[in-house]
Amino acid sequence: MQKYPVPKRIVRFKGIFDYDGLYKMMQEWMKGRHYEFHEKKYKEKPYWFAPETEVTWWAEKKLTNYIMLRIDIFIHLYDAEKIEVVKDGKKKQMMNTRMQIDIWGSVKTDYSEEFEKSSFFKRIEKFLNERILHKEILLKYLDAFDYELYDFETAIKKFLGMEARESAY
Repeated sequence: MQKYPVPKRIVRFKGIFDYDGLYKMMQEWMKGRHYEFHEKKYKEKPYWFAPETEVTWWAEKKLTNYIMLRIDIFIHLYDAEKIEVVKDGKKKQMMNTRMQIDIWGSVKTDYSEEFEKSSFFKRIEKFLNERILHKEILLKYLDAFDYELYDFETAIKKFLGMEARESAY
């Protein structure tokens, strides 16, 4: 198995936002693009002076029998405080916090590890990845996946109402 990573994206936010809405929007974005979503960890540290929340997700999408996309997400909330806000005449539960969302991903080849059975098959896989499929992996899969992660980052920024919610892509 070989991984082709895409650059990490970091979204930093400080303010009031709908935490449940963000959670749902991110899951819907992945499910809408046919990713298999998994929540690896949800950890709350209820310190009386500085509560924290850490969430780790990952999602996978199998494109072919040989190539798979994987998105990893880490959400860290600092000094999280639940508050009630009146919006459009209705009370709504919101979150006032500092937050950092790390998004990264990779294109994986041989995700079913068929070529891992022997050293001969590993050499065949290496030849396949470096000589035959190299440009296809870079141009067809990795480049498109990179833009897809830009779209995900932009959707998060739009939901949060950030000033830098638009991207060049």
